[in-house]
Parts: sequence; structure tokens; C-alpha cells
Amino acid sequence: MSFVRDFTVNGPSFALDRSGRLFAASSGTVNRYSTTGTYQDTFSVSSDFSAPNDLEFERGRLYAVDGTSEKLLSFRPDGTTPLVSPDETDIQINIPRSVAILGNVAFVGSGENKRVEELDIKTVFGKFLLAFGWGVDDGAADDGDGGHFSVCMRPHFCTSPGFSGPQAGRINDARDLAIDHSTGAIYIAEADVGGNSRVEQFNKTPAPARIIGSDGSGAGELKTPEGVALDGQGDVYVADTYNQRVAVFTIRGRFVRAFGYGVATGASKLQTCTSTCKAGIAGPGHGQLNYPYRLALDGSGKLYVSNLGSPARVEVYGVGSGVPDTKITDRPNRVIHTRRATYKFKAIPASGAKFKCKLDSGRFRSCESPKHLRDLSKGEHVFKVRASNSAGADPTPAKDSFRVKP
Repeated sequence: MSFVRDFTVNGPSFALDRSGRLFAASSGTVNRYSTTGTYQDTFSVSSDFSAPNDLEFERGRLYAVDGTSEKLLSFRPDGTTPLVSPDETDIQINIPRSVAILGNVAFVGSGENKRVEELDIKTVFGKFLLAFGWGVDDGAADDGDGGHFSVCMRPHFCTSPGFSGPQAGRINDARDLAIDHSTGAIYIAEADVGGNSRVEQFNKTPAPARIIGSDGSGAGELKTPEGVALDGQGDVYVADTYNQRVAVFTIRGRFVRAFGYGVATGASKLQTCTSTCKAGIAGPGHGQLNYPYRLALDGSGKLYVSNLGSPARVEVYGVGSGVPDTKITDRPNRVIHTRRATYKFKAIPASGAKFKCKLDSGRFRSCESPKHLRDLSKGEHVFKVRASNSAGADPTPAKDSFRVKP
């Protein structure tokens, strides 16, 4: 990870397109910049576009949710041909904070409703399809009252807000959304005053699948996360807003690292931590986060982070180069009935990477993917693999365990 540049923008909600342009939204307008920060132009959209909370680019159009009009909007990258969700959808949305697109569906994080709505964007733009969250079908909060995670698909009856809490499926103010387009999995950055700071993963059904992170400032902990993004390589990036850092997890929830000013030792410089972490130091310095808000990856190894602190700016970091991350891509079953096992793995970035593997208490030795393990003894085994390149070795080797039961 390395700091590349920063530049001021007109607002913290932003989106990247595939042509090297960055769009940042503020009250009533959108500014267009190059990804190096050069201002290009400004355009207005609609009277319903006055307090945009989030911006998303997908298939040649920008999508936004507005906190005042409580509308979903879509428009071309010059502000023309705007589409606005119908008035009948307003009863479903209450202070929308976030939007993400998958296929012909917009997922909207409804903050005050503590749930997510799915809206049609193809047939009738903004038409309500369903909502999911805790108790959204019957308004019951607790298990004793019949409360449970639910999906409501009745447009005129799905008016019950969800309920927050520590259990999986209780959405604690959906601050941001990210969707894995290959699996349909939905990642929600959640935070509320009760301290439920986390990212929650739902499968495409939708149903709760995994909680990532917990409230706090240590390694793997979060404090009011406002943004979440996926790199398409198996990692989840989180704007850990009140910890003044960016945290990185695997899609299975394992903490990988965090970066920000002073996150390792408290020193006033950009640092990375992997095991012992501190809250970062906020400020206006280059590479210094100041209440990080939204995240986007450009597909070429650069991470863009906007900040809520003044002045509004976007910081750019190189995350696809330097010390590699090690990923196990194929593994044996948890219990095997043979004395052989095979692992496949990769490094991100892959260029120039070499690997070392170890089994149980043995030493790390050079290896290649696939790695074939033979003559395994009966019982539990732990396999580790570490990638390295000219920049150094992965400080957190990939790890997996299995049992041989002949």
C-alpha cells in the first residue's frame, strides 16, 4: 500500500466510470474530474437532487439516492435523461443512505428504516420489489414476539421498519452497500449509536450469511464504518470512519490489515498494521485520512477514498502493488479419507511472486501451486502458504486446516 495523490472535490459522495472520470456530488450538482483530480465541468440534474447521499456508476449511467427528496435517481454522465422513482415508492424509503446496482435491480440502504429495499430499474424505474431486514414483514422486534429476519414483497404493506441489534440480520443503519457481481452477495456497512459497527454479508436470496468486524479500535474492529467496496480478488475494503483508517478483510471475514496515520505505533505518518492496531490520527496531511467516507477501486490497483472532514477531498492509494497478499483458491474438504491433499493458491499482485509452504510445525519451503501433500498422518493438519516478491513477504500467510480420517 502506498499513497499516490489527493485532490479536493465538491462533495464526499463520488463514483468512478470506466473511462477515467470521477463524479462527485454535492447539493444539486455533480462535478466531473479526471482521476488525477483535474476539474472538467459541472452539471445539474433535477429538483429531486438536492442532498445526494451516495452515487454509483453502472452501465453508462449514474445512480443516486437523495436524503431530502427520498428518491432514487438515474441520469447520463452529463446530467441528461434523468429518471426518478415514483411517489408511491416514497413510503418504502426513509432517508436513503446508499445505493448499489446488480443487473436490473437497485439496492437502496434505507437508514431510518434499518433495512434494504430492492427497486426495479428496467421495466418501471424505481418500482418497489421487496425489502429485507429484521421484522420488516410484521413489525415484530424480538424473538419472543415472533421477530425474525424476513423479506417483504407486498408493496403497500411493507411499511414496517427493521430493528437493529447485534444478531445477524439486524441491519444497523445501512451506511453503504457493495455487491459481488459474481455471486450476488451483498455487503452492508452498518453503524448506529448503539455501537453495532460492522459489515454484514447477505447472500443473494437474501439471507444473513456473515458478520465482518466488531465495534472497537483494535485489529479487525470498526468504529462507525461509512463505506465498503470489493476488489474482485477476494478482499473487502472498509472506510473505518471514526478510527480514521481503511480496514481490509477477506470475503470470509478474516482481518488482513488496516492503514492510516499512526495505526501501528501512533506516529504521525502513514502506517499499516496487521495484528496490533490503533485508531488513526485525523488531519489534512497528504495520505492522512480525515473521516473516510466512500471507497472505490479502479481495477488497476488504485483505491480512491473520500473524506467527510474539511476540505472535501479524495485520496488515492496504490493497493495492487508492493507486498503481495496470499490467497488459497482451492482446498481439500475439512475431513478427508485419504493420506493425500492438494492446495491451490495465488498472489495479488501475481507479477514476480514466489511461494513458500509449510505443514504443521515444519519449516517454510519453496513451493508452487498446486501443492500436493502426500503420506499424511492421521489427525489434524495445518497448511500455510506465504507469497513474496521484491517488495517483501506477505506478513499474514494464508492458512487452512483439515483432518485425515482414513
